[in-house]
Amino acid sequence: MQDLSLWQGALQTRQTEAALQEVNQRVQGHALVLSPKEMHMLARRHVQVLQHTGRVEFGEGILPKLAFAFCDSPYIPPAEYAATLAELMECFYHFKNETGDAVGDDALLDYMKRGFDGAAHGSVEYLRDTLLEQLAETVRFAGFAPLPEDIPNEDDEEDADGEA
Repeated sequence: MQDLSLWQGALQTRQTEAALQEVNQRVQGHALVLSPKEMHMLARRHVQVLQHTGRVEFGEGILPKLAFAFCDSPYIPPAEYAATLAELMECFYHFKNETGDAVGDDALLDYMKRGFDGAAHGSVEYLRDTLLEQLAETVRFAGFAPLPEDIPNEDDEEDADGEA
């Protein structure tokens, strides 16, 4: 059984790396791209995070979508792109579990991106500990997920201060 798990992890790592290479090719005009070493590290981390969170996926998973969504973030320095993606991936899977999968992948990804570039100003900690925690609470207690447009962003804060 251990051999099968290792084989599946290696296959998933290769699939994720290939998908990340495709993302790199599509986003060449952006400052944020991944080196082959970073792609390999992220693909291996992806398998570890899935195991840690008890999640099962087939194919490349959310990591290529995360890389594509966040490649134009003004808050991620190029040297921290891979590490930030790893943290965002952990947040994604953790909050998929916390919301009982009530929030679809694309909706959660959109929520994360809008929150990260908006109210969180690039802080993964604020995104995780405040915005995503609020999302999980809303889903648990109200039974529904707010729309990504409901995330407070910089424009909302300026409007509230009357400085728009």
